[in-house]
Amino acid sequence: GALSAGFSFEYLKYDELGHHTAHMLHEEGEHIHNFDHDEIYSLALGYGLWNDFELGLKLPYIQKTFLRVEDGVAGKGDSSKGIGDITLTGKYCFYRGYADLSGIAGVKFPTGDTAQRGFDDKKLEIEELPGSGSFDYILGLAAGKEIDRWLLGGGIFYTLKTQGARNYEFGDILELGASSSYALRPIGQFPNYRFSAEIKARFIQKDKDKGSKIAHSGGEVLFFSPGFQMDINKQLSAFILAPVPVSQNRGGEHSELDYSVIAGITVLWS
Repeated sequence: GALSAGFSFEYLKYDELGHHTAHMLHEEGEHIHNFDHDEIYSLALGYGLWNDFELGLKLPYIQKTFLRVEDGVAGKGDSSKGIGDITLTGKYCFYRGYADLSGIAGVKFPTGDTAQRGFDDKKLEIEELPGSGSFDYILGLAAGKEIDRWLLGGGIFYTLKTQGARNYEFGDILELGASSSYALRPIGQFPNYRFSAEIKARFIQKDKDKGSKIAHSGGEVLFFSPGFQMDINKQLSAFILAPVPVSQNRGGEHSELDYSVIAGITVLWS
């Protein structure tokens, strides 16, 4: 079977809450965080066991930067960094015809760090850490069709979250997306250049802390993602993608995503 390896870097910039507002909400007993940005470095491995079935493994290293909201340190910058949760997925193409249809299932394992402390030696909140402490389960359906130089795709995915470290449970996520890309040269010629566009809707249920829903969590986000991919040869490609939130309702007072960028390279051996 074919073996692939990829490395990607993702940068997410948040629209910070005013630290006075965040501190006041925290003092009123609200579950509030004030994020600045995340950096995610990921190694992805894929192996095709046979023509219709592929296994994938994703290993992230995460750095989160945020402003503290507690009394005495409100507005001061802090950060965490470390290994994140590893995800194992399987993809099975069960239909090849007018379009290819695939079922996807996966498990995220609680391998990430959940015990880091801030600059004042106080334990950081779960949302501020690289790991979650939970097993999460992914189910999805994807479709793809190639028409000359066009590649069309779409999918629906559901992530079931479970209770993790300190009895905290992140909200389940439903994602729906559609994408298209166009190659400037005929498929199979190298180097080739592909421009892409994707639209994705993400619906996030509210988090729970010890079984109680957190008011300032969850919400809906609609992304538009322009992208570019360069296929250097049959084995090596590079890409950049810029998911931009065109609409978001983040379910209360907390940091909304301002913009994000994802870039990476992929190597394929067959």
